[in-house]
Amino acid sequence: MSKSNQNNSDSLLWADFNASNISALTEFDIKRLTAWTNSNQKDAHIILLNDNKAIYQIGKEYEAQNGKEITEWSDFFEKLVKMKFIESGHDKGLETFTLKKAAYDYVNSHEQK
Repeated sequence: MSKSNQNNSDSLLWADFNASNISALTEFDIKRLTAWTNSNQKDAHIILLNDNKAIYQIGKEYEAQNGKEITEWSDFFEKLVKMKFIESGHDKGLETFTLKKAAYDYVNSHEQK
């Protein structure tokens, strides 16, 4: 295989990977979303702390202890925004996310399976 064909092949594989994973929720994501929709809070708040730590308030509080966990949480919220399950915004300097009806519909349909 020529180098340009290899690069094209690699690009296509990466595009396929991104397309299949960009909005696919993991089982852990679904558990987090379900817990959030079952809480009485439609808004999530993110508090970034020093030393690569953060607190995520989505019905209850979760603390990310390192950069990897913060990245995983960011990925979770990114997926939900792209799936139109939440809206992002800011409140008093804090990043916020608000659940939309589509999130509740998704959780309800997932629980019925």
